[in-house]
Parts: sequence; C-alpha cells; structure tokens
Amino acid sequence: MFPPKINFFFLTAVSVFTISCNQHTNEDKKSEKEIKPVIEALRTDTIQHDSILSAITYHYLPLDSLLITQLKDKFSPENLKLILALNRVDFEHVWKVDTLVVPDTFIEDLKRYSPFPDSLILIKDIPKLIFFSYYSQMFAAYEYGNLVRWGSTSMGKRSTPTPTGLYFTNWKAKQTISTENPDWKLNWYFNLDNARGVSLHQYDLPGFPASHACMRLYEEDAHWFYDWAEQWILIDDHNIAAYGTPVIIFGSYPFGKRKPWLQLPDNYLATHHNEEELNTEIENFLPVITERKSERDSVMAGKQNTIL
Repeated sequence: MFPPKINFFFLTAVSVFTISCNQHTNEDKKSEKEIKPVIEALRTDTIQHDSILSAITYHYLPLDSLLITQLKDKFSPENLKLILALNRVDFEHVWKVDTLVVPDTFIEDLKRYSPFPDSLILIKDIPKLIFFSYYSQMFAAYEYGNLVRWGSTSMGKRSTPTPTGLYFTNWKAKQTISTENPDWKLNWYFNLDNARGVSLHQYDLPGFPASHACMRLYEEDAHWFYDWAEQWILIDDHNIAAYGTPVIIFGSYPFGKRKPWLQLPDNYLATHHNEEELNTEIENFLPVITERKSERDSVMAGKQNTIL
C-alpha cells in the first residue's frame, strides 16, 4: 500500500515507467531517460524520498553458476553496479550469494535507492559527516546536511565486530599492509582509530559482514573517501591540533538471521534509516563534533594567516 501523500500522478508515472530487469540495452536506457524527468517533476511537487522508495519494488533472482556468467549480459553496467551494491557484494564474490535482490524499476539517479535521507537539518552547519550503519551494511556521506554519496560496505564479522560510536578520519595511505596479515594489501586506506587500526579501505565485499573490524569498500568508494575526507592535523606525534572528518558508526547486525536487504521485496523500508533515527545518533555526539569543527576552523584560519 502506498502512503496517502503520494498523488495519482506519482502512481501513474511509476506504473508507466517500471521496467523489466531483462531490458538493459537501448530500451533500458530509453526508459531510464524517461524516468528521470518524472522524478524531477515529483521533487518539485514536494514528493518525499520515502515516497519514491515506496514506489520501487523488488524481486528475488536465484543464482546458479550459469546465471552468474550471464549477469553482465542480462543487465547494463550501471544497473548491475546498483544490484551488486544493494546486495553488498562485488562481482568477484557474487558466486557466494545464492539469491540477489533486484529492483523492478531502474532509475538513473542512484540516490533514489539510498537507505539514507536526502538531507539532515540537524547537521546543516557541519561541513562533512559520514555514517556507517552496522545493521544495513551501508554508508552515507553528507556535506552541510545534504547527502552526497551512499554505498555498501562489509563491516566486522561476529568474532571481530566493528566498534560503534564517534570517530574521526585520521591519516591516510594509498596502500598499506594489514597488521592482521602481511599478505593483505589495503588500498585507499583511511585510519579511524590509530591504536586499534579501525579504518576505511578497499577490500573484498562478499555479501555479509566479514572484516576484522574495518569498513571494507568498493575501490571507487574507498578512493572517493581518500580524496574527500579530511586528515587530522598534528602538533607532534602525541598531540592533535585538529581532528579530521567525523564518522558515526551505529547499530548492530542481526548475525544468524536473515540479511536485512533480503527483506526488501516484502518491505521497502527494510534497510531504511529515517531522519528521526539518525538525529538520535547525531544528538549523542553533536557537541563534540561542533567543538572539534570550531577547533579545526581556528587551526585552518591560523594556517591561512601564516601563508598571507
């Protein structure tokens, strides 16, 4: 059942532009181009992100070895990229997944599938903030309260869980070697906890939490964070002058139970995080985030004055 706030035009538009997962060539691209102005028109009609989510339905796609080899033929590159992200898996490990969740509607603007809100008023004065949801195995990056990127992750497995709470991006490296295993090369690495080694970096996404407490990412997401997030500024080896970008890690994963995203065909909000939920997380840490923003602003202003 669609929420009452969705008008008749929205229902008609979505029903007309819903496309089959097997239509991925010219017909697929044409449909995506047709859907985009509809979504834009709905935005001007004050249709909310949650309402768009409710109009996107999902189905299950059971996998076998033959079908896996056909995935690149069945879906366009952009649509396959979305499918893999929704299932928290990379193509190299999709064989570990017996069933994929696939949207019935493919929209060019991938933000429409985000489980996070488009905007958060509470952090409108915060330049950058990152969320990692343990439950949904997804991240979201905000600039002044506006969502700029979201994506999938593989966080700590049951025996080595990712610690929750407030962190800040510290130092980064294009590649470093894991302290757990010297054979593990971690690309586009961004440290969050210098003592424990908790970090963001590129590594395998097998479709479930599998890391040693870090947040594994697709390479393009890890590379993006490497360029986008701020490093700390040190006074010396033991003292921090200014902290990097705040990162809120929250929630818990239902180990031993059905993966949350596999519930999407029955519940379009199965992995959704609404503004109220995120505000609760933000409020726990906002005084610290605000204080450290001011400290960083002062340090950066001092550096600018020194240059001048």
